[in-house]
Formats: sequence, C-alpha cells, structure tokens
Amino acid sequence: MAAGVRELELNVDIAHRVAVYLREWGNDAYVLPSTIPPHYHADAFVALHSDGNDDRSARGYKIATYWRDWVAS
Repeated sequence: MAAGVRELELNVDIAHRVAVYLREWGNDAYVLPSTIPPHYHADAFVALHSDGNDDRSARGYKIATYWRDWVAS
C-alpha cells in the first residue's frame, strides 16, 4: 500500500481507463480477472502491476513474453 492506495485498486482503475481509451480507438477491450478464463481468445493480453521502488525517481515499464498458442489454457 502506498499513499493509502492498494496495488489492486490502482491497477483495476488503470485497466478500466485503458479499456475505455482502446474502445474509443475502435478496439474491443475487456478487463478480465487475474486468471484468464479457459479457452478465452484474444489478440493480446496485458497484465498490469505496480511495482514499488525506494528510488522515487524510478520510472518505466517492463515487458515479459511467453510464446504459446493464443488460446488461454
């Protein structure tokens, strides 16, 4: 928890804002639970995390990939 906000609350808020933005650009976007439903089909999955750091000047993102069939399992 930072500044009274839990990571879960922050990430859900960001996810919904990003979904609205994507829809405004003509995309389908859904906010799913942390466990993707079996056999869910999508072109992309994005997982949000708010990693903490004692260095308050730290900024950025990280990308992790796992190549497999596009059907969730």
